[in-house]
Amino acid sequence: MKDKQCNACGKILPLARFSPDRRASGGVRGKCKRCTSEAAKWARTRRREVPSEQSCSSCERILPASHYTPDGAYVTGLTPWCRDCRERKYYGRYRDSRPSHKDRRK
Repeated sequence: MKDKQCNACGKILPLARFSPDRRASGGVRGKCKRCTSEAAKWARTRRREVPSEQSCSSCERILPASHYTPDGAYVTGLTPWCRDCRERKYYGRYRDSRPSHKDRRK
């Protein structure tokens, strides 16, 4: 097999025009290098503007964007929880179960 059809543009191209991928059945990606590059450019330009304020999904307060952690995995570009709720959720349990410095022995 010396040629392969690109899943994006549909053109039949030589294998040299595809990036290697050990996980793929043919050993190369499904999209040709050009289509992969265009998709990456489109994704970079698609970044959205961060809102000026947002509602916390935990405490339901509307707070300015500075009270949220940036995270590109979400549509808004911010985590859905404010920093206070996130700290309580992830770090509060650790802080409450940790012995104080007075209780620790050297």
